[in-house]
Amino acid sequence: MLLLTISDTCLMSRTCLAQAQSEQELAAQELSVERALSQRPEIQAMDAKIEMAREGMSLAKSGRLPFVALVAGYHHYEPENETPSAEVGLVAGIKLYDHGMVKHEIAEARDALKKANTEKKELQRGIQLEVEQAFCNAEVAFKTVDVASGGGTSNPPSPCRRLRLPG
Repeated sequence: MLLLTISDTCLMSRTCLAQAQSEQELAAQELSVERALSQRPEIQAMDAKIEMAREGMSLAKSGRLPFVALVAGYHHYEPENETPSAEVGLVAGIKLYDHGMVKHEIAEARDALKKANTEKKELQRGIQLEVEQAFCNAEVAFKTVDVASGGGTSNPPSPCRRLRLPG
């Protein structure tokens, strides 16, 4: 009694085994890319740069708000009055017109944030390409050793052909 499904037959064939191995390699490659993106210090530095740009945006927007300051002073000796004196004051102000300076500072901060986000995306793409290239180089090295040792003649699909840049 021979009950084999198409998938069982496929799993037995060499091409399907190569395809499964290729899918495992692709999963390992994607895991390596994720790990590289989470552990690379350049990404962490870029995250700090993005956070700094966000804080710069908040600072620029605060130019539209009124300001309040507490002022205090103490004088120990004055020629006409030999008794010490102290004063405390509260100063508040609001800009009525600033010639568009705050608006331009906000635009500049927004551009800095966009630039930082773009730089991070480019850096992520570069890191992904490095990892994929390393996988490709490793596969070529393994195949070279395999051929040099007189081993396998099978030619499974190469992850080198799957190199791509995310969009």
